[in-house]
Amino acid sequence: MFSDFKKYTVRTIDQAITIDERDFSSYVEIDFLDEYHHQLSTIRKGILSDLDIAKMWQEGRGFNFDNCYVKNFDFAALLNTDQTILSFSSQNAVFEADTETSFQNATFECDNISFEGSYFLKGKLNFHAAKLAKQSNDFSYTVFHSGEVDFANASFGSELNSFKNSVFKLGTKNFQYSNFQKSELLFTNVHFGNGDLMFINADFQKCKVNFKVAVFGNGKVDFHYSQFQNADVTFERANFQIGDVDFSKTDFGSGKINFNRTSFNDGLVSFEGLDITNSKVSFKKASFKRCTVDFSEANCKGTSILFDNASFIQSNFTFENLKAKNLSFQSCHLNNTFDFRVCELELIDLSNTIVRDILDFTPYDQKVKIGELNLFGMRLVGKIFIDWDKNQVNHLIAIQKSDFNQKAYQYRLLKENFHNTGEYDAEDKAYVQFRRAEEKAILESNKAKGNQYLLFGYISFGFKNLILDKAGLYATSPIRVMQSMMITYVFYSLLIFFSTLLSFGDLTGTRIPGWPTLLFDSFYYSIITFFTIGYGDFCPLGFNRVIAGLEGFSGVFFMSYFTVAFVRRILR
Repeated sequence: MFSDFKKYTVRTIDQAITIDERDFSSYVEIDFLDEYHHQLSTIRKGILSDLDIAKMWQEGRGFNFDNCYVKNFDFAALLNTDQTILSFSSQNAVFEADTETSFQNATFECDNISFEGSYFLKGKLNFHAAKLAKQSNDFSYTVFHSGEVDFANASFGSELNSFKNSVFKLGTKNFQYSNFQKSELLFTNVHFGNGDLMFINADFQKCKVNFKVAVFGNGKVDFHYSQFQNADVTFERANFQIGDVDFSKTDFGSGKINFNRTSFNDGLVSFEGLDITNSKVSFKKASFKRCTVDFSEANCKGTSILFDNASFIQSNFTFENLKAKNLSFQSCHLNNTFDFRVCELELIDLSNTIVRDILDFTPYDQKVKIGELNLFGMRLVGKIFIDWDKNQVNHLIAIQKSDFNQKAYQYRLLKENFHNTGEYDAEDKAYVQFRRAEEKAILESNKAKGNQYLLFGYISFGFKNLILDKAGLYATSPIRVMQSMMITYVFYSLLIFFSTLLSFGDLTGTRIPGWPTLLFDSFYYSIITFFTIGYGDFCPLGFNRVIAGLEGFSGVFFMSYFTVAFVRRILR
């Protein structure tokens, strides 16, 4: 098969010839030319006239077009019959027509037919509503030079249907409503050329569909409303050139879909309303250039959608109202807007990504239900729009099985992000969770070092947890600090009261004997000690001196703590 040509010429030679042990009274020489009319290759084919074809049909209701040149073949018009074809072979044949080569409505009752290595040089190829061979149909290494091909409503064999290594030139390729059920369908390494390719409402149920290394030319590639139920489909290393790619409303059932290393360019890539269950859709190392990718309203329950190590150049993504199991973008560069307002998703994995634009998780009209969000290793140059409360961000991070260092990294990332987006309350909440995760990570590290670090680790963790966290949420809540101050003041007042009442210590100063006066004096003395006022009308003795020293230190600490928290809040 020679396919790399732009033009061709046909010369008729009225001379007998034998080709592959088959005799012909005349033949054609076909020269294949490049765009500059330079000869690239020449082939010879025996000529079959209309009388030869009619005679062949009358002898056995079949055709052998191997190595033949056939002009203006129209099965119905030429033979004036609607009978079935019992045998057929057309390997290395050449077809040419002024209008079309037609097998429209033809029924092939044979098990196998082959067009391997054939050329359709001129005119439309029409297999509309044809019933092809029951088992296998071989169009491999075929050149469809006119590009206009119609297999709409055609029924293909149940075992193997192959277009492997075929070449389609400029024109529309129509496979609408075609039936490929339960077969192995090969479009491996096919060059589809420019023009629309339509598989609308095609039936691929229980097929093994292979578009590996296929090249789709400029034009729309349309699979919407197709049925792939339980079919395994691969587009690995395929190349979609300029034009829309439409898989909207397609039903993949539970089949696995492979777009690994596939290239999408300049158009809308639509999986809107996609239907697939308990499966996997993989775009690993795929490339998206100047695309808009739409997974909105897709129903992918129990399905993992993987974009790991994929490349995105000026491409926007929307997953609005998506239902799926996992959505993974590990180690990707996210250079444009990604709409993650999903309907229901167990995990979004954005680990080790570089984000240069906007990631939007903020609910608008409906809730965004995400079970887990992994941001570990993310380098955030752009912004993440996510609502701490509505998106339940703390739960998304806390539920992870990762260690506390990884959780601390993610909380810190979100804290910086909220600061950049002006969401200061969310920033404070993220900062608190970051510090808590960080302290737990330090405690786990001390545990791992051995028993000699264990006691120190627990003391340090307990002190920070009580004083820095519980008392003031790491200086993010002035009100919490004031509450802690009141609790501490009451604690010391009661401590002095009971210490004096039980004679562990004493307060010297003028007072009326009795416990009510002692209680009042204890609260009075405690407040002037807590705030370091110190009028000198009371003097502690015994154990009360220890209490007074501790209370004075606590008062200075809490006043400083409150000042920091209050000023931090006001200045923002």
